[in-house]
Amino acid sequence: MKIGILGGSFNPIHTGHIELAKRALQIGLEKIIFVPTGIQPFKYDIIPAANEDRIAMLELAVSGVSEFIISRCEIDRKGFSYTIDTLRMMRELYAGDEIFFIIGCDAFLSIQKWMCAEELLREFSFIIGMRPGCDARELADVIADIKRSYGTTMLQIDNPMIDISSTEIRQCVRTGCWAGIENNIPEKVKEYIIEHEVYN
Repeated sequence: MKIGILGGSFNPIHTGHIELAKRALQIGLEKIIFVPTGIQPFKYDIIPAANEDRIAMLELAVSGVSEFIISRCEIDRKGFSYTIDTLRMMRELYAGDEIFFIIGCDAFLSIQKWMCAEELLREFSFIIGMRPGCDARELADVIADIKRSYGTTMLQIDNPMIDISSTEIRQCVRTGCWAGIENNIPEKVKEYIIEHEVYN
């Protein structure tokens, strides 16, 4: 089985995340595991919504898609959450399956600066989704360099480049200005945010 791991703060989850996961299924993955982060080393100064709120919003967003599941492994782990640790844990949990890490092109461009980057690129395969503003030529150069250096399996997917971010959604929620973002957040997630006053 080919399994995709999609990590992120999901603070909150939005349609860009969902569409990326759906496109990964279309190219042959059979299961997508959403892994909300615990404490991120690059974003330790950003306070996310409460863990249980992020999990609840994820559950609402992925309900009805049997191929989508949620893992609490990083939320329940103490200390910083490093991708290499999560992927190795998933490899043990799903022994015999092929693990792909699903990542946006903006993050992938800096992956060689990540913790244990060499081991990460030698041990795992990657699915790279496009993001608005991503330099396709720069991405191609980085992919070629990584393939030459590590022999990494990397697949690019032609996902819809939805120009939205969780940061933008949080700002809109705080100002009460939902206009312009309503199509970029699942309706049930929007209702949850309003009912539970998640970002107020």
